Amino acid sequence: LVIDPVWIVIRFLGYHSNKTYIETYGRSIDYLWIHTTVATTFNLCCVSLDRYVAIIHPLRYHDFLTNRRCYLLIASIWFMSLVSPCSRFMVQDITALSTLYLSFTVMTILFPMSIIVFCSLRILKAALAHNNSINPTSSCEQNQYVIRRTKKNYKAAKTVCIIVGLFVVSWLPSLITGFVHYFNTKGSHNENYYTVWTFVETTAFTSSAINPWVYCLRNDEFYEALSRTFRFLKKR
Repeated sequence: LVIDPVWIVIRFLGYHSNKTYIETYGRSIDYLWIHTTVATTFNLCCVSLDRYVAIIHPLRYHDFLTNRRCYLLIASIWFMSLVSPCSRFMVQDITALSTLYLSFTVMTILFPMSIIVFCSLRILKAALAHNNSINPTSSCEQNQYVIRRTKKNYKAAKTVCIIVGLFVVSWLPSLITGFVHYFNTKGSHNENYYTVWTFVETTAFTSSAINPWVYCLRNDEFYEALSRTFRFLKKR
């Protein structure tokens, strides 16, 4: 809702390679995209960690993730996403700016992606093992509860894997482009870079629009929470 409309206007008006634009509005736009990227990737990282603890350590889930810790973690992510882009206002040299972009690429994409992929692989492995160990003929009430919980976790694991797949497809091109551009051109910008980066950014920014729909379709609790927030959504 914040960066996508601004980014679309910039691209259609062709301001991205204009020197006057870069010197005047470029810093503010960079602040916005760094802020939204940090918020997006690290929140996805937290979702993966949450599911990891819930499935790998179900009996200790509420001990690890108390309400206080969850609120503190969420507040910390949004605080970090608002503060970390401020370094953009302190950089003017084009080479130093490219180094800053590369640093943010590693921090906001590579680091969260590594955690998300690791958690997702462990989650999927554990969920598959639990799902295969279910005995559907058992009538024990406690066992039925375990079966329901295991199936729910298995569904959650598949949801996380879908999100991770979308995350990798959306953000990996920008990660590769950032590294290739920095090490091949030593930070100097050219028109070809802006042309390629336009498509890379388009792919990356679509993830923020897709993720909420995936969660709504795959997670009843998420849908209920979204329905309470946005009253115009009809109950399924």
